[in-house]
Amino acid sequence: MWRCDADGACRYVNPAWLRYTGRTLEQALADGRERGIHEEDLARCAELFERQRAHRQPFETVYRRLRHDGAYRYILEQAVPLHDPHGAFAGFAGQCVDIHDHHRGGQPAAESDELRFLSDLLPLMIFTTTPEGLNDFSNQFTADFLGVGREDLFGDRWAAAVHPEERGELFERWSRCLVTGEPFEMLFRLRRAADGQYRWFLGRAIPLRGRDGRIVKWFGLNTDLHDQKMAEMERIELLARERKARADAEAANRMKDEFLATLSHELRTPLSAILGWIHLLRTERLTEAQRTHALETIDANAKLQNQLVADILDVSRIVTGKLRIRALGPVRGAPKQEAAAPDLSGVHVVVLDDDEPTREILRVFLEVGGARVSSVASVAEAMKMVIADRPAAVISDISMPNEDGYDLVRQLRAGDRRDPPIPALALTAHAQAEEQHRTLAAGFDAHLTKPIDMKELLAVVARLCGRG
Repeated sequence: MWRCDADGACRYVNPAWLRYTGRTLEQALADGRERGIHEEDLARCAELFERQRAHRQPFETVYRRLRHDGAYRYILEQAVPLHDPHGAFAGFAGQCVDIHDHHRGGQPAAESDELRFLSDLLPLMIFTTTPEGLNDFSNQFTADFLGVGREDLFGDRWAAAVHPEERGELFERWSRCLVTGEPFEMLFRLRRAADGQYRWFLGRAIPLRGRDGRIVKWFGLNTDLHDQKMAEMERIELLARERKARADAEAANRMKDEFLATLSHELRTPLSAILGWIHLLRTERLTEAQRTHALETIDANAKLQNQLVADILDVSRIVTGKLRIRALGPVRGAPKQEAAAPDLSGVHVVVLDDDEPTREILRVFLEVGGARVSSVASVAEAMKMVIADRPAAVISDISMPNEDGYDLVRQLRAGDRRDPPIPALALTAHAQAEEQHRTLAAGFDAHLTKPIDMKELLAVVARLCGRG
């Protein structure tokens, strides 16, 4: 037995150590525990000791040590960390056990020549270990794969070939099986010495028990499953790529829908102003100043519409590389006689739209019906107007920067405790049926799609206000 301090200096060896090594106490303490370790094992043992000392962890290994008669014999060394009363690391206490008689020429004495010969014919890693989990036999395939001699695989030397990513988990599982006696099984990678490639192996080990039920040996097998593992990983990667491609396609479809919705809004907004003023011009109810303003508004929105179309065609040329235009002749029809507009006299309506031409045409439409109109450009202004002068109805555009029509209806419904609540009409340039369902579900009472028809607008407002 031996003990060292936190710096690794040997502070104690027992009499059995002195008898085995043939050294005096003064020599043993001065030389340290590493003196007498076979030169082929020394570097590995020193590295293991320093690594475990740095992590304050126990260790166990097998190596060759010089006995007093000059013979090198296999030693099982085990050590545990020591701590002072304050819990600080104080070094190691260890023991060394001569296990040389359990070996014969580097092979386990219990194994027959026939079994070893048969195991060397198989392209599998076959091994056995002591009850403590120390390797005491490996077949030739194992040695050839790892690029070492069989004698170099005793103890835990094979561990250096395990991939660093699996090494910790492998030792944790293997240690647990040694304690519980449960069969071991794990998928891990081992480094092939010939080319440095890490290959996947399925490791399995089962215990052999004596008549008293105690484990006398472990038998293990490592099977190369690298090709199957790579095929499985490739399949998983392929599935991941397919899922990503599907997600990308769905995202592209959403972007297309959003683009079309935005395009619809941008096209219908100026179109609403144009058609609205044309409708009013046909009624011949406008003053000369209003007629002039109507023509200017129509001209400005027509130019805006033209620019939007030009921008869309430029995008189309870029995407498709070609452009096909189908010209439509002017549409002529007999003038239709307008039906009388609903009477909205004395009805107060709040109109919210961030587009000034749209707000204006809505105001004129409603005033033609006799309504008193308060037009605003933001949700905050609309709510102030609602609080200051409760309207008979609220008309709101849906798509607006910052707060939109959905924000307005949420605030309107949250703050409106009176019965009946203020009717709300949603205006949107999005023509999809889903948009109408969404606005009604959000709390609006009705929904109209731009461009707005004056007659339809007045009829809906009249119905909401109880005038229809």
